[in-house]
Amino acid sequence: MSGSGTANGSCLQGRPEIPVVVRERIEQLQEETFEFFGETLRLYGVEELLLCFNGGKDCTVLLDLLMRYLREVGIGSRNIPMLHIKSGDSFPEIDDFVEHCKHHYQVKMIEYEGSLKAALTHMQADMPRIKAVFVGSRNTDPYCQHLASMQPTDSDWPPMMRLNPILKWSYHDIWHYIHLHNVPYCSLYNRGYTSVGNRSNTSPNPHLKRHISPNCDSASSSVSVSASECVCVCGCSAYKPAWELEDPTLERAGRLSQK
Repeated sequence: MSGSGTANGSCLQGRPEIPVVVRERIEQLQEETFEFFGETLRLYGVEELLLCFNGGKDCTVLLDLLMRYLREVGIGSRNIPMLHIKSGDSFPEIDDFVEHCKHHYQVKMIEYEGSLKAALTHMQADMPRIKAVFVGSRNTDPYCQHLASMQPTDSDWPPMMRLNPILKWSYHDIWHYIHLHNVPYCSLYNRGYTSVGNRSNTSPNPHLKRHISPNCDSASSSVSVSASECVCVCGCSAYKPAWELEDPTLERAGRLSQK
C-alpha cells in the first residue's frame, strides 16, 4: 500500500525526475518480484510465511511490494506477520517508522529482542508453522553477493527458507521505486543516512555532506550531526538526502567499523 508520507513516514523531498527507461526497469523488477511472490505461494501456504522488517529502505520497499501483491491476489495484509527485532540502541526515528508501517500497511507485528538468529529461534518455538521468511537483502550487501533468491538458512540457524525477492535490485532502484510509488520511508534518509544500523554504528554518509551555505551567518557555521539534528543552526540540512548519493558503492560509508 503505497501512499503519501506522514510525520513518521517521511514524504519525499526534492523528488527527482525519473527517465522513462528507468521507469521501465522498475516496472520490470516489480513484475519479476510479483512472479517470485507467486512462486513462493505455490511452495508455501500463506500461514507458513513471515517478513523480517527493520525499518530500513530495502525492507520498506519489500514490504510495500508484498502488500501490493497480496492486495492484487485477495490475501489480507495481516496474513503474513512482520517480525521486528527491538534494540536499546535503535534510532527513535526507526522505532517510530516501524510503528507507522504497522498501522499504514495494517500488518500484524511480532517483536523479539536480541539478534536475528535468537529472534528466529524464539519465533520458531512460538510459531512452529513458519517455514520461510522474506528478507530485504540485496546482492551488494555484505556477505550477500552469492545468495540465491531462495536459500536455506545455515546449519547453525533455525531451519527455514530465506526468501530474497529484491536480491538484484540496486541502491538506486530502491530509491526510484520509492519515488515512483510515493512510499513512506524513515526520515533519517532525508538527513544523509544511506545505510541505517544502530545509533552506535551509524552516522550520516560523509559523501553527502553539503558545503556550508554562504547565506548562513557565522554563528550558523557549526553543524550538529547527532541522529536527530543533522542541520545547520539556520535550519538547512547539513547533508543531502540519501537518493543523491552518486556512487552506490559508498552506500555504507556512514557505517562505523566495529572494533
